[in-house]
Amino acid sequence: MRKLVLVSISLVLLAVGASPASAAIVPCGTTTLDTLIGAGNGCSIQDKVFTNFAYTTAGKPATDVEVQTVFTTVGPTSEIHGFIFSPVNGTGTWTVGFTLSYNISVDPAFPGVTIIASKDQINTGLTPNGTVMTDTQTFGTIVTNGLAVANETNQISFAGATSVDTSSVLTLAGGSQLVSFEQDFFETVPGPAVPEPATLLLLGSGLVAAGVFGRKRLGGRKA
Repeated sequence: MRKLVLVSISLVLLAVGASPASAAIVPCGTTTLDTLIGAGNGCSIQDKVFTNFAYTTAGKPATDVEVQTVFTTVGPTSEIHGFIFSPVNGTGTWTVGFTLSYNISVDPAFPGVTIIASKDQINTGLTPNGTVMTDTQTFGTIVTNGLAVANETNQISFAGATSVDTSSVLTLAGGSQLVSFEQDFFETVPGPAVPEPATLLLLGSGLVAAGVFGRKRLGGRKA
């Protein structure tokens, strides 16, 4: 009987071990796009979670696309999170268009944080060309192209949100190329708590009372 139980347990463990590992959120850093693609997959950094990555192209595969995390503190109540997408070293540039989408959300553990703006930038190399990136987000559409000095969009502000879906579509004219694509999201974070006037008044009264009480005690000892 004991042998039968042990055999049953072993079979269960083997079945569990043979099942495919479920996708998991990983820390954002420098990785490849294929690592972030998959149901429930993505990455997180501080109060931001990036999920639902999807990438479609007839050209460069996701394994050849490097993803580098952008994180900048702008001030005490403002930060920038985002990514720089570029071909892995030695794999050249994009010469065929693609569609890239994902979601950026605020971790529920950080109440008061909201996404308030976005900005795109494409690098088409030394020679401007007919490369166009159309980025459709929850709040509107950003069009970035490689003509003249329009490689970088202005910061576009919108009503604070805790979740933004973004879908970028790259199109290239004949002979055009894309070296890299940067997408930044601006956020506002709660500043240090400022005591209300009533709270300050109570605190001041308490300090005064403590001072008077302390003087009385010292006076009593001297007597």
